[in-house]
Amino acid sequence: MMKSILSLIILLSLWGCSGGQGTNTTLSVSRSFVVGGQPGGLMVYITNKTKNTTSAFALQSTTKTITLEHGEYIFKAVGWDGVEVMQGNLLCGEATANLKDPKATVEINILKNNCENEKFIPAAYKVTGAVAALQLISCSDLSLVSGYGSYCDGSQRGTVGSYRVRLASFESDSSVNPAIGLTSPCIVAQAAPSGTTSTGIKLPYGSSTGSFATTIETFADASCSSGKEQIFYPFGLAYAASTGSSSEVYTNGYFVSFYTQRAPPLLGVTPITISSSNPNPVYAKVGDTITLNFTASRAASFTVKINNNPVTVSNPSGLDYTAE
Repeated sequence: MMKSILSLIILLSLWGCSGGQGTNTTLSVSRSFVVGGQPGGLMVYITNKTKNTTSAFALQSTTKTITLEHGEYIFKAVGWDGVEVMQGNLLCGEATANLKDPKATVEINILKNNCENEKFIPAAYKVTGAVAALQLISCSDLSLVSGYGSYCDGSQRGTVGSYRVRLASFESDSSVNPAIGLTSPCIVAQAAPSGTTSTGIKLPYGSSTGSFATTIETFADASCSSGKEQIFYPFGLAYAASTGSSSEVYTNGYFVSFYTQRAPPLLGVTPITISSSNPNPVYAKVGDTITLNFTASRAASFTVKINNNPVTVSNPSGLDYTAE
């Protein structure tokens, strides 16, 4: 059975004082949080109640050491019990500690049921205690989105090829770097015509008492390597984005739909050649077949008229098109 306990072992460290207590504490964080030999990932959030500031870090290895000023703190932790980062059940926990003691131990029980607390998940983002799973939807135009249930399929589909999801690490909540933190594996976008990609990821979507800074990265290709665009939510997906591409978030309690706008690049057509089946191909008479050939800059659907009559358009290879 998995032991879902994050142990915070707090040891006093003297800083330039002779025989007296210092003003800082060295915090050594360790965990026993492994399922099937692989961690699903763990984020720790530390709030200084006196200064009302928060820092956050991903616990990638088994231990981490940081230094904190003496004072009263709130420790929050979120983790997953799956075999990949951000997969499996979302587990949450909270504890408080006064870092004036020479030595203290704080245990945070991170359990699935703890995520029902609105300090982690707003009420609208869960149903009967089950946290809503994230689905990513690529749209060519966000004006097509009218709320949860819009899917941007077919011609409304955007051009995202892959995604990454990140919970940001930061030394201070006043200076968060959206590019650093616990990051999901590359998520390949669902193939056309569907615009919706299901992830199975369940996040701390944010609350009024704690920020879970979240970044969604979109890519033009299917391997998270080119054409990156970044959308940053400093307080979690339940709150408005502050930077990056246009996006919207809606939920029905069972799923959280993240909509992003990524329109196809401008369409170019070149070169264009026209010929006829007439012995002299620059002329045509009744009964001759006129053929139009062109190459497009990207795949697209075309409507072509010759002499104001609709004609059939075929795609013999690659980006080459023929209308006749």
